[in-house]
Amino acid sequence: MKTTRIFFVLFALFTTSAFGIVCQAGEVFGTGDAACSADCIAKGQGFHGGFCDDHQVCNCTH
Repeated sequence: MKTTRIFFVLFALFTTSAFGIVCQAGEVFGTGDAACSADCIAKGQGFHGGFCDDHQVCNCTH
């Protein structure tokens, strides 16, 4: 189950990053914050992670 969840997080990250819907896609699998954090780190702009707010918007943190 854990491998499946990781796969879906990575899938959500790579397919939704450009459209800004990381939190919405990740939340389907209960991994919204993890997908957001991974997306922020992958941007390579010095972000250390991120979180989804109440409006399902990904907020990156330094």
